[in-house]
Amino acid sequence: MPKKMKDPGLFTLPCRLGDSKPFDTLANLGSCANLIPLYLFKKLKIGLLEETDHVFGLADGTKSYRVGIVKNVEVHIGKLKLLEDFYVIDMKKDPATPLLVGRGFLATASVVTGCKKANIAVGEGITRSIFAVKEIDLGARPPYYAKKDFMDYHFLGEWKTARDVELNLF
Repeated sequence: MPKKMKDPGLFTLPCRLGDSKPFDTLANLGSCANLIPLYLFKKLKIGLLEETDHVFGLADGTKSYRVGIVKNVEVHIGKLKLLEDFYVIDMKKDPATPLLVGRGFLATASVVTGCKKANIAVGEGITRSIFAVKEIDLGARPPYYAKKDFMDYHFLGEWKTARDVELNLF
């Protein structure tokens, strides 16, 4: 029988957006989109903000209305460089992990998480980099965005339909 392992913690990546200095980015398999808080978008000046019709439903049951989307942001992770889209939302400031990247980003970057060794590998071949899981103190209660099902998004017209489907499964 395998030895019981402890929870490795949150998987983060050291990312740079454009010419910024590296900062920890939360790699979240429960998220379908990449998020950047409004305060960080303003600080980094990484592109033009475009309008979007998406509304985000957070894991704590609240809705967060988008500010917009910034497209084709240059993201550097180790030796890998990608162009990714980020939804800009007005959310609480989190200095420990200001960015969140979702499944699409992680798939594009060929990310492989290793829970047993507590590491995360990014890229393939000569662009491959391996990072250790970083200990992040979330306090007694983890923030809403650290939950497994952080968020999902729906088009404005589909929000009510999606909510009704969740409430009335049959």
